[in-house]
Amino acid sequence: MTLAIPASPQTLVDATWETLAPHYEALASAPVSRETAEAWLRAWSELSAVVDEAGTLAMIAYTCDTADPAKEAANLRWSSEIFPKVGEQNVRLAERLVAIGWSRDDMAVVLDEFRTDIEIFREANVPLFAELEEHSAAYQKITGGLEAEWEGSG
Repeated sequence: MTLAIPASPQTLVDATWETLAPHYEALASAPVSRETAEAWLRAWSELSAVVDEAGTLAMIAYTCDTADPAKEAANLRWSSEIFPKVGEQNVRLAERLVAIGWSRDDMAVVLDEFRTDIEIFREANVPLFAELEEHSAAYQKITGGLEAEWEGSG
């Protein structure tokens, strides 16, 4: 299976959900069967790795400099706009894999996690996760700006 996966996390610096959604839609519409499951799962894994790393880089940049509005905006875009929708799509993709009954001994734990994610997922929680991330970023901004005076310097 060959899907267009972003080349690196750096290519996603300015990504929005609208630019990432087609990658998830391609996976969701790609044929998957017991015979093609490993290649399909590999493509999903490669996409997840690049997307997760891009978001993590935005978060690290922000936590290292919470006073920078551009870094804050990038972090909020990833944490409150992109990642909640990625989570929703991951459940959608997990449903496809679980539905075909594919399994492999070394993937038992992952498949159990997929089943649990499917069972507990509620679409109504997606905006709540986004709001939680916004509060987390606000907290990071407050704590990132704290200074302590120690032995006369601060």
